[in-house]
Amino acid sequence: MLKVDRKYVDALREAVVTLCVQKDEASAKETLRENLHEAMRLEATTIPPYYVAAWSIQNSEGYQNELIRDLISEVSREEMLHMMSVANIIAATGVSPKIATKEIVVDWGNDTLPIGSDLIPSLSLFSMKLLTNLFMEIEKPEDPVHYVVVEQREKAMLMMEEHYATIGEFYDALIELINSFPNDPFADGANYPQINISDDPRFTNIDHAPITDFVVKNREKAIELLNWIVDQGEGSSDGPMDGNGAPAHYYRFAEIYMGGKLVKDTSQPLGYAYDRGNHPINCDFSKIYQFESNPKMADFPKDSRQYKGLLAFNKSYKLMFDELQKFYNGDGDQHINTSISSMNKMARYVIPLLTSNPPVCPSFEWIEEESSDMLANNTSSNVIGHRI
Repeated sequence: MLKVDRKYVDALREAVVTLCVQKDEASAKETLRENLHEAMRLEATTIPPYYVAAWSIQNSEGYQNELIRDLISEVSREEMLHMMSVANIIAATGVSPKIATKEIVVDWGNDTLPIGSDLIPSLSLFSMKLLTNLFMEIEKPEDPVHYVVVEQREKAMLMMEEHYATIGEFYDALIELINSFPNDPFADGANYPQINISDDPRFTNIDHAPITDFVVKNREKAIELLNWIVDQGEGSSDGPMDGNGAPAHYYRFAEIYMGGKLVKDTSQPLGYAYDRGNHPINCDFSKIYQFESNPKMADFPKDSRQYKGLLAFNKSYKLMFDELQKFYNGDGDQHINTSISSMNKMARYVIPLLTSNPPVCPSFEWIEEESSDMLANNTSSNVIGHRI
């Protein structure tokens, strides 16, 4: 499971006591904002490792490589919605979310995930080890349900006996604090810039049921979004499916590991099973782009194809955040368009980087200043467009 340092949960619960006893709403609101920022950083940090793994998977006849790539990419796109949802919640408290900051990006392969986790995110090619040791650990609920496999694999998933605070517990503590305010801390939320994701056709390819409105105008909407984030990652108390009828993130990754789609099965006591017979999900590992994990621009000469490609990718990556920041600062809706354009541009550089010699994956580095040799608009003629 994602092991959250209990100090974050304890700080939220202490804020509840302070709020109830000392009636110090200002201090409690600041604690709420600080921890919402940590949640936003966490959601943002999960996106690059998922995308890099998905991008590394090539199609293979007779295998379900394309399906596996799509499953991982879908999770990453949903994490984008989670990040922007938390940013909206922060904005609804009356401050601009600090989204364009180098703290939004970790040192891949060295730093742990935000909020005290012991997990170290890595930009790596897809493997079962990466899936089980990182992706499923990020999304694992406190008590995961281990559904049977119609065709059982030799290696079983192990239950974790250690007990730490979980991401679900962290979000529960956020909700507890929100509910403790005598006055709604989001009552003026509609007066601050927020991304109205549900009304934007560019996000229609990202499932977000049952959420129909992402603008936070009151505490009820903030709590609804936070509960939705947890349910989409871990599953609800009613079962492994999210509001779209798809497996929650943890169980979607488990489908890949177990080699079969999670389907309803009334013959099983738990009501679901991974069906390898009728709905196999098998990967051809000979069709995985090979590259070294966690590259840095500094690893390559400045006149190399790799350096130029990484630099162009990272320029678009930073611009995406910069434009989101301008929107949340109240500078106008046009910055959403520029941010999405930058996000889409990033995908142009993926295949040229993965097919360079030596191959390299996007490095998702934070660039503080543009340099004269940035070549974001001068890409190789063999660029292949991918939906990010």
